[in-house]
Amino acid sequence: MPEDQRLLILHLGLRDVNLGFSTYRQKAIHALRTGEMLQVVDSDCLNSQGIAVLRFSQAFQQNLLGFEQKGYVIQDVRVNWLVYWKNPETEKEVLVVLLEVILGK
Repeated sequence: MPEDQRLLILHLGLRDVNLGFSTYRQKAIHALRTGEMLQVVDSDCLNSQGIAVLRFSQAFQQNLLGFEQKGYVIQDVRVNWLVYWKNPETEKEVLVVLLEVILGK
């Protein structure tokens, strides 16, 4: 990646999301639509009603901190995918939000 890169677009995967958190936010997650904008507050992403629908994983929070140390800030966060994850402990399917995160300098 060139050092002068001004804009980064990150597509989050299941490893970037706190999957257990999603289990308790199903009603709000089911109301989301692809392309919908979210607001980041600390490690949570909130919908337009201010309800947290996603929490970043510890690993992604560390990655984000690395980008911030290089001068990047979050400019835009939107719903990229809504996918089902099967919890191996409960065997239940959980709807999970995967995001597109745009970072800029």
